[in-house]
Order: sequence, then structure tokens, then C-alpha cells
Amino acid sequence: MPTPGITLGDYIKENVPHIVAYGYDASGNANMYMLNVTQNRLPLSIPDPYGYNQFNHPSIYFNETGVFGHKWWMFATPYAYSNDTLENACLYYSDDGLVWHVPPGVKNPIGTPIESEYKSNAYGSDPYGSDPYGSDSHLIYNSNNGKFMCYYVIGDVIGKVIKEDPKVKTYDGITVSPEINVTAHGVSPAVMYDKATRTYYMWIVDIDPQPHVIYRYTSTDGVHFGNKQVVSQSSHYHPWHMNTMNYPGKSTICALFTLYGNNGFSDDLHIATANNYTDNFTVQSSPLLKVKASSCATHEDVQLYRSAGIFSDDGNILKLWIPARDTLGVWTVFYTQATKINGVWTVGNFTTSRAPLMTIQNTQYLYTPKQWVISQGDSPTSHGVKREINEVWGYKTGYIPKTTAKNMGAYTQIEVVPTDLQNVSNYQVMIPASMLNISSQRDSLDVERS
Repeated sequence: MPTPGITLGDYIKENVPHIVAYGYDASGNANMYMLNVTQNRLPLSIPDPYGYNQFNHPSIYFNETGVFGHKWWMFATPYAYSNDTLENACLYYSDDGLVWHVPPGVKNPIGTPIESEYKSNAYGSDPYGSDPYGSDSHLIYNSNNGKFMCYYVIGDVIGKVIKEDPKVKTYDGITVSPEINVTAHGVSPAVMYDKATRTYYMWIVDIDPQPHVIYRYTSTDGVHFGNKQVVSQSSHYHPWHMNTMNYPGKSTICALFTLYGNNGFSDDLHIATANNYTDNFTVQSSPLLKVKASSCATHEDVQLYRSAGIFSDDGNILKLWIPARDTLGVWTVFYTQATKINGVWTVGNFTTSRAPLMTIQNTQYLYTPKQWVISQGDSPTSHGVKREINEVWGYKTGYIPKTTAKNMGAYTQIEVVPTDLQNVSNYQVMIPASMLNISSQRDSLDVERS
């Protein structure tokens, strides 16, 4: 399938050398990747039921051996321009943590409320009817029953009271269950399961008192929670949203916090640690990621929000999925990594071997008599002079960049060095036949002479 929303300009600036891998999968879909990308963020491709491609509140589950055939799972909410009416939780899977798809049997959003409990037209909506919003998504896998537990918060305005309580639905790989009430109160639930004691732990932020209070609950079934306890955190800021994760090989629990003070949100992302499930949190003195440091060539961020993290097996890398709002109010969830330097966790540049590029967007048509063309949007069985071209290549028609193509077997690696100063959007590369000594891959490359 195409990879929507990820363009060449998300990775590099104009006139920068780069390497692209190009080929077709078994279904005939064109796939493109940037190779050996080094930077501090990678964009995600997520199907948005509302069509804005803006998301928030990601929660990530990873299993190396896979669940229902896939290693990565995500529960997240659309949040275009901070519009609460679109804030309804959606479920996705991925094979690389970057390109996401809707699972079988799922009709997103699944985070919809019980209409008998809330006024159906009071607050929020989804594509299939007006409902209160379902925000603050959180995902865990229940290995006891082989189902995902998809937590979210139903928010509603009843009179002058804002009511926000967690709910849960399960997913068994085929079917999403009806909504189940969870016996806890607050926003941003973070749930973990301790296999040793067969206990579910939930941390949740009660926003009724000022300042807000973190409570920890326990449960044996992930639905009926009790044993409510106050949990403190060491920052002079107050808690707003949080997420939790295990540190590998230890009893340590780590948390990602967004915080607020007397003057509003701090806008940065913070990391904290607790010695075990029942300990209080110590917040690292410096932010894990400052909002200004998260900005890149294509986005100037002004706010970071509830994020998700997973440690590498050795605990040396913290993989992060972070939502950021830019100066135009657009929310973008991006992938990045943090490492511990001199005892301090910090996000920095990293290198990924294969980063996906969009295959079809802003389609253009070009007639190309007696020229060789590589056009990643075409079907491998399409032959003729009407070529489908789009912006991924990023160079003006008629210009010949310095290009080297190499047959790598499963795909073709193409190194492109710009020779013009044109804008990267809405152009393509024209490659002469003399550069393409790869006749055995003629069809899979979709390289033809008209």
C-alpha cells in the first residue's frame, strides 16, 4: 500500500545527497526507502479516519515474536489542530514502528462511549455519529487471554462538570469487544502487568484537585481497580499526562511526563524513574527532550505531549514516539531515540538503515517521448507513455542529477546527488539508460523507454 504523508522533504533539505531504495512487493505495490538516514526524528505514516493525518497520545506495544502476525501495535487518537471532537482512539499495527495499518476487523475509531451513560451530543464526535470524545489511549497485551486491552478516557461535559473516566475494549485479532467500564477516575491512564504477582497496576492523573494528583490502582483483571494510593513525583511542576514502561532486567519503572506550572504547560517532555511498581517517581533534573530541540527543518514545535517509549533489550536505547504541535497548530507524531550520557537521558541524532518514503501523493502525469523514466507510483505491469509521477524524487523535470543505480537483489539502490537548486517538491528524476545496467530488474523497477 502507499505510504501516505512521508515525503523526501521530511528527511532532508534541498540539494543534499541521499540514497533511495526502490522496488515492488509481492502484491505489486511500489515501496521506497531512504537508506542510512541520520537525524533526530522520523515521521510516521498513520491512516487517519478523519483525513488530517494528525495524531496524539500514542501508546506502543512491541513483541519480537509478534502478536496476531505483527511486532508493533499502537493505540492513538487523531487530534487535528487540537480539535477535541476528533479525539477518538484508534488501533493500528506495524512491521517497522513507522508505517502503520488498520488491523482486520477494526473500524477506527474504536474509542467510542456508551451512549446510555453520557449525553450523546454533549461533546465530541466520530465519523459514524456524534459522541463524547475518547482520548488518552493506552495499550497493553494480556497474555493470559491472548487479547489486547485498549484503554482510553471518555470525556464529557454535563452541565458545568467535566467528567473524564477510563474505559477499555479488547481486541482478539478479529473482533473489538463492547466497551467496558473501568473502576478508576482521571485522565492519561498508564497500565502495566506484573507477571510475577499477576497484578495490573494503573497510574492515572486526577485533574479535579489543584494541583493535579497521581493515583495508583491495582487489579487482578485489568478492569476492576482498587487499592487507591497517592503517588508523588519530585518535579516542582505538576503532573498533566504520563506513560510508564519497564526497564529491562530490573524492577525499575520509568515514566514519561508532560507537566504544568503556574504559568501553564512546560511544553517539554520529562522522564522519571521509580524503584518498583509501588515507589514514587524521581524526575530527571533536565528534560528528556526540550520543545525547541525537537524542531527540525520542516517543523518548528511549540508543545510536546503524552508520549510512548520502549527500551532496547540491553537498556541502552530508549525508543520514543512523541507528538508535537508546531507553530501552525499541526500535530505530528514522530519517532526518535534517547541515550544516557553522563547519567542523563537525552534525545539525539541516530541512524536508521531504512526509513519509508511516500509512494503516491499529489499525482502528476507527464508524457515522456524517447526518454527513460523511473516513476515510483506506477504498477509494474503498466507500459506506455502516460507516466504517473510525484514529488518523492524532488528534482525538476529535464535536469539530470548525478545518479548511480545498483542491483541489490530484493531492491534497487539509487544514489542521487543534486545538480540543480530547484525546490524539492513536485518534481521527478529523469535517468538515462546508460546509468541503468540492471536489465534483469526492468519490470520490478518499472524503467521503460517510451
